[in-house]
Amino acid sequence: RPRAMTRARATSEITCGDARRGCGALLSYPTGSPLVRCALCDHVTRTPAATDSTRRRAVEFDFDFDDAGARDRAVDLRWRDVALTIRDKKTTRARRVLEACDGEARAGRLLAIMGPSGAGKSSLLNALAGQTPRSARATLRGALEANGRRANGGGGFKKAYVQQEDAFYSMLTCRETLETAARLGGASDVRATTERLLNDLGLVACADTRVGDGKTRGISGGEKKRLALGVQLVGAPSVIFADEPTSGLDSFQAERVMKTLSKLAREGGKTVVCSIHQPRSSIVDLFDDLYLLAGGRCAYFGPMKSAREWFGSTAGHAIPSDVNVAEYLIDLVSIDATSAETITATEKRVASIVAAMKSSPPRLPPPRAGA
Repeated sequence: RPRAMTRARATSEITCGDARRGCGALLSYPTGSPLVRCALCDHVTRTPAATDSTRRRAVEFDFDFDDAGARDRAVDLRWRDVALTIRDKKTTRARRVLEACDGEARAGRLLAIMGPSGAGKSSLLNALAGQTPRSARATLRGALEANGRRANGGGGFKKAYVQQEDAFYSMLTCRETLETAARLGGASDVRATTERLLNDLGLVACADTRVGDGKTRGISGGEKKRLALGVQLVGAPSVIFADEPTSGLDSFQAERVMKTLSKLAREGGKTVVCSIHQPRSSIVDLFDDLYLLAGGRCAYFGPMKSAREWFGSTAGHAIPSDVNVAEYLIDLVSIDATSAETITATEKRVASIVAAMKSSPPRLPPPRAGA
């Protein structure tokens, strides 16, 4: 019986890049692999195969360590008449995802985008961050300004985008992950950048623990979210977009992640915009501003601390003192599809809240000096 023929996989060689231990071992790896781990010192070395793809990624996230002036520049975002429609493949009928959304996100403040499922939270966040996928069926309109200058498509300012799904090399440790990101971003002092991020994000305890995946045990879900944030912070962005950063986390880990984002805004002067679904009360207390969506329309935009007063006096829906404000507001702008009568009643209620927002919006705090 003839033996099965197999094609030998091409291999390449590279010297271990661990300069601290001075290992210098000759490593063999499959050609095309971006990383290789040394069996002697356990150091992970980046191969030449990673160069092209990582350069493209660095450009995508606007990493730029040479522009020292832009690194610390505060950015205020303002958007007007943002609308998104998507045509159905079969019927070609246009479905409204976002409709005439206006708002602002200011430096030093955390803006939370909330709403029921399907309200358009991630769609609005992606539109502001320039992450809306290109499609012949999608039509995105509106205007976005950064410090008063046109910035449509998410350009014109340094930004970080933290997506819901974390994408890491499972065999790397937290420290190695941040070191790799710092090298790819062109940091002048990789070690100092890495240690600063580990301390700022509370990852020192797990710095030398592998990230892990579904098959390999590693760091916790909350630590992965903070690590994903750290990878994006390597480029010193002025604006941070986070798509449901608490998704899949328990209440304790969710609060830690949100405290990190709040700290970046209040102490770091960053403009932080995140979409979030049904946060606990302690997380709601971290919000500076709230953007509430209902069926793709803005039902409330203003300071979080003004929401209770505005809904009670202007919208005509008093919020009880013993409830979670976020959960109550999400229920208030949800459509009850139990029957035709409940659909009509809840749609009428939502329409009245949206109309009140357009006619009598809450007062925003004065802009920062120089904005």
